[in-house]
Amino acid sequence: FGSRGRVFVVGWSSPRGFRRAAAMASVGKCAIITLYFLVFVDTMMWSFIYPLSPKIVQSFGKGATEIGILGSVGALGNGVAAPFLGALADRIGRKPVLVTSMIGATIASVLTGFAQNYWFLLAARLVTGITGGTASVAAAYITDVTTDEERPSYLTKYQAANFLGLTLGPVLGGVVNELAGWRAACFVSAGLVGINLILLFFLPESRSKQQEAESA
Repeated sequence: FGSRGRVFVVGWSSPRGFRRAAAMASVGKCAIITLYFLVFVDTMMWSFIYPLSPKIVQSFGKGATEIGILGSVGALGNGVAAPFLGALADRIGRKPVLVTSMIGATIASVLTGFAQNYWFLLAARLVTGITGGTASVAAAYITDVTTDEERPSYLTKYQAANFLGLTLGPVLGGVVNELAGWRAACFVSAGLVGINLILLFFLPESRSKQQEAESA
């Protein structure tokens, strides 16, 4: 209590403590865990058809050169789209960009499963790369909701989820291919992205309306 009956509330003893409270106030650990799972599933989907590419391309009568092009076009689309997705996420928020990318990735996986020639397959893989550039947006989300002191720990776990998805994706894709063929593997990949879409509804936005307006 101060003079004249005024009440002074001391919530934190240091600016660092205040920053920590402000950063984590709107996003709890459940949201961060959800984001890790989103990254894991996204990278697993992205790598799902890696071991199947030679078989798929050869089924359309193409050879080693076309296999290499197929492997490169997805990465090209990813690299081109990532900066634009990041800038768009700064303007309209992380969550809308993640939702849009996941919808695009689901459609691309289904199109890959229905591909009837190499060029259709190539176009579908390009779309997969463009809509799969969500890693930078997910990393930006973590940056939004963590302090400078917390960030290295959270980003390390983010990278672990990323590499785990890249590790398990080819294995699961190969198993599904052995059981039901490569087209089924593509549809399973689309189903995995569908799970991500459901999880995204439980992920809160990391940026305030004021921050989005300042970035616009």
